[in-house]
Amino acid sequence: MAVSILSIDEKELRSVRPWETIFLGDAEPVGPNESGGGRIAVGADDKLYLTIGDYGITDPQVSQDPSLSFGKIAEIDLETKSHRFLSSGHRNPQGLVVTRPGFKLWLRGATSSRRACRLCHAALRMGAVDRADQRN
Repeated sequence: MAVSILSIDEKELRSVRPWETIFLGDAEPVGPNESGGGRIAVGADDKLYLTIGDYGITDPQVSQDPSLSFGKIAEIDLETKSHRFLSSGHRNPQGLVVTRPGFKLWLRGATSSRRACRLCHAALRMGAVDRADQRN
């Protein structure tokens, strides 16, 4: 998963510089699937928020590994173009809401057999027990 930006001249409605990739996640290990998450929201704090699923990887340690982007919620600073992971251990996050500066809600998706939303907070590590619960 990648996030790129394009600067546009508002009067001329054309780009003023080439596309710039500001976030590049890990490559999806197994062809396209439905566990990629991929919701995006812009906060009033000039930050972008991005959900990234685990792409169906069955090893729960992958989404807990801080060196990988799988199963994370990322915050991307649009000024510095740096990012940090706010939450980890997600299977297929489907919702993302930023309500006001300093307060963000992340609603997790659920399996098709049991619809549920869960509220996640920054620095929360969703664990293997939670993952197993979602697949039941």
